[in-house]
Amino acid sequence: MTRLALLGIAALVACGPKSPPHRDEGMPWASAGIDWDTPPAVKPTPLATPSIDQATLANGMRVFVVANPRLPIVTATAYVTRAGGRDDGATPGVAALTAQVLDELAHQGELNDVDVIESSGMSLDTTVATDFASFQITGGDAALAIDALGRLLQKPVLADAIIARVRDRHVGELAERRRRDRTIAAQVFDRVLFGDHPYGHPAEGTDTDALKLTASDVIRFWHDAYGPDATTIVLAGNVSKRDIATLEATFAGWTKHTVARPQVAKLPAYKRTLAVVDRPGAEQAVVLVGGLGPATAAPDRLAADVANAVLGGGIGSRLDRRLHDELAVTLGAGSSFWRGEWAGTWAVATTFRTERAAEGLRATLDVIESARTTPM
Repeated sequence: MTRLALLGIAALVACGPKSPPHRDEGMPWASAGIDWDTPPAVKPTPLATPSIDQATLANGMRVFVVANPRLPIVTATAYVTRAGGRDDGATPGVAALTAQVLDELAHQGELNDVDVIESSGMSLDTTVATDFASFQITGGDAALAIDALGRLLQKPVLADAIIARVRDRHVGELAERRRRDRTIAAQVFDRVLFGDHPYGHPAEGTDTDALKLTASDVIRFWHDAYGPDATTIVLAGNVSKRDIATLEATFAGWTKHTVARPQVAKLPAYKRTLAVVDRPGAEQAVVLVGGLGPATAAPDRLAADVANAVLGGGIGSRLDRRLHDELAVTLGAGSSFWRGEWAGTWAVATTFRTERAAEGLRATLDVIESARTTPM
């Protein structure tokens, strides 16, 4: 029997005890002339950041241009801030399906019957997150990338047959994901923390949700959620400020406005919870331990990221040293923040053999408690 255990606790930005470097006692460390107890002085290094040109087009679309002519490539990314999973409303999964349909149209050459992406040697990466959908085109020519984005966002041919084909494939992919222990654990974790809040539902939806969606749902969602007032485009690489004029001309005819987004949903009251999902016969237990964390705009983001790196940022972190190196209860353990516009989470994620899951969970909680109560 495997158990997916999720224990809600406060997110951490605190620190743990100082530990001296590992020393080989056979080495003459004392005569090396190094003060092991005092870290060397840190000399500030100037940070050279690229210049960013900003503009707002006549239709309300925001544009950022980050020029680096030394790069031989261009990335053009559109972020649509009303097309994320939280905007599904009464039709769960429609945001993800709509983005998948747009991706299909671009890749399969059914976008105005022109295979803009593949024939021009470009690539398209589509992402549906909780707060937005994004479409990133990578290629060698800024004008071609801008033209491809314009076709994708403004003029999709949302035919019933194409939508049905994409939906059926999407349902199969979602059904396969639900058989993965980590997916189950992550979805239960979010549900425990956020309940019926939009953040408590998977951004990509579920297979049962997607199966209910119709072509009318997708067409309505594209009409309501996709518009210049909800879109930001970032150009980076071998681009210049002159490309803003190309964007203005490309999107001049896109003037429709999106439907107003609902007010910020109220977060549920937080409480400690232990949630267990029984998976008889499996040999491993996926464990997530965490709680609510800061939102994207939190002012202490850098400090939180540094503390997280020490605690569970990867190989050599405190969690990894304790669980992997010392106890050998896992192949690896790490922690991370997820940050949304309204709220976020912090969580430790790891996998134990079922018979050692309780031992591993106790050790995980001990490491977290040490980080929470003692200085770094």
